[in-house]
Amino acid sequence: MLGITDPTPAADASPDGLPADAAIAREQRLARVASALGRLPPRQVAAFTLRYVEGLGLDEVADAMAVGRGTAKTHLHRALVALREELVEEEPS
Repeated sequence: MLGITDPTPAADASPDGLPADAAIAREQRLARVASALGRLPPRQVAAFTLRYVEGLGLDEVADAMAVGRGTAKTHLHRALVALREELVEEEPS
């Protein structure tokens, strides 16, 4: 042939093109993160979501939460520390 590949994903690939095992692993990681987020205090969840899901800058996070920049930074830092500790603790060996 002319080097043209079939654009149809392989039978063992997910809809987003990842191999099935990689897609399953990603879904498991996302579920662990969502579960860990659910155990954080609401202000930490808000700071994390605004910053990393919505993509807001720190000043925008502070404005959205109606708190000072330092307070928003503290909520975000505490969320990251708690998530890191919990997710490393849960990580399969």
